[in-house]
Amino acid sequence: MDGGWNIAEQFHEAQHNIPSPELRAKAAEIAAKAILLKASRVLGASHKAAKTLREPYSTPGRGELALDETLENLAGKPAPEAHDVIVQVRERKRVSAVLMVDTSLSMTGKNLALAGVAAAVLAGKLEPEDYALVLFESTATVAKPMNQRLHLQQVVTKILEVPALGYTNIEDALAKGLTELAKGRQRERFGIIITDGKYTVGEDPLPLAAKYPRLFVLATEDYKMDRDLCRALAARGHGRSYPVDDYAELPWALSSLLNEVLR
Repeated sequence: MDGGWNIAEQFHEAQHNIPSPELRAKAAEIAAKAILLKASRVLGASHKAAKTLREPYSTPGRGELALDETLENLAGKPAPEAHDVIVQVRERKRVSAVLMVDTSLSMTGKNLALAGVAAAVLAGKLEPEDYALVLFESTATVAKPMNQRLHLQQVVTKILEVPALGYTNIEDALAKGLTELAKGRQRERFGIIITDGKYTVGEDPLPLAAKYPRLFVLATEDYKMDRDLCRALAARGHGRSYPVDDYAELPWALSSLLNEVLR
C-alpha cells in the first residue's frame, strides 16, 4: 500500500519523466489502484448510506430472511402463504450528484491523489450513472459525464493525468456542473464543489450557485482562501460550507457530507 500510495503522490509531477509509454501506463495503474484502496478504507470505516426495507419475499436472491417477522406471520397457520415470508433489503438512496474539483496549479502531488480518493468515495456511495465529475482550472472539463457507466479506475486516472496548471475558474466549473446535473435521472439532485473559494479567472460565480437545487462546498484551507465566498456559494446554493483544515481530511469530509445528505 505505502509504495503504491507514494507513486500516487508523485505520479503527476513524475509522469513526463518516465521514458516509455508502457512504464507510464503501469505507474498510472499502480497509482490508481492505491487511490481506490485508500477510498475503500474510507468507505469501509464509514456508515453506508442505505436504508433497510422489510417486504414479502418475491425475488430469489433479494434480501435476507427477516426471521422474527416471518415466524410471527407463520404462527398458528396450518399452511404458510407466499406473503408470510419476510425479507429485509438494504437499499441505497438514489440521487444525482455532480462533484467539481479544483485542479489548478496548487493541486499537484499528494493533493491531487487525495482528490482522486474523494472522487472514488463519491462513486462508492452512488450508482455509476448517478454522478458526474468536473475538473476545473482556467476552464472546466467534464471528466465523467452523468448517465455514463465509466470504470472507476479510468476516472481516477483522468484526475492523475490533468495538467494542474493555469488559474481557477469557479464560474465555468459551476456552469459545466449545472449542465451535467440537468441530465440526472433522480428527483433529488445536488452539487459538491471542492475549492478554496479564490477564483482568478471568470466572472462572479454566485449567480450560478443560486441555480443549484443544493450546492455544498468543501472549503479547503490555505493562505489565500476566501472563506466568505465559500460560505456565500453554499448559502446561494441552499447548502452548507464544510471547512477542510487539512487536505488529508478531504475524503473523510466528503464521506461525512454524503452520509448526511443520503439519509
